[in-house]
Amino acid sequence: MSEWTTDTLHEHMCQMFKLTKNDIDDRFEAQATATERALQSAQLAVDKAERLAEIRAETQDRIASERAKAQNEWRASLQDITSTYLTQDQYDAAHIVLSEKIDRLQIRMDRAEAKGVGQGQLIIWVFLGIASLTSIIGIILDLSVAH
Repeated sequence: MSEWTTDTLHEHMCQMFKLTKNDIDDRFEAQATATERALQSAQLAVDKAERLAEIRAETQDRIASERAKAQNEWRASLQDITSTYLTQDQYDAAHIVLSEKIDRLQIRMDRAEAKGVGQGQLIIWVFLGIASLTSIIGIILDLSVAH
């Protein structure tokens, strides 16, 4: 006969359940610890991702602001150019006026040069006339003193 009785069987089964329970509790605790660590790691990852997203958003805002500033400066310089530069029609009109003025001045200069040459020649003729008269008077005076 075997040594198993209902009491020994009960005790044996209680020990087996106790060991099984302890094993299940250990596994549950290990799983709870692993789950807690995984949740902490996930929370750290989420925190880092949020911070990176904030940094990226701040960077994109700064870049957008600088781009807008550069575009505004570019627009202002274009506005300055369009408000201060002549159009082709304005240039053509001013060029025609200046060309006409230059032509009139050239004509005046040509006339002045012509007058200058005439005046220069007149001065030379007057000087030659005076020199001739002086020579003639000198000759007449020489002749009258010699007689």
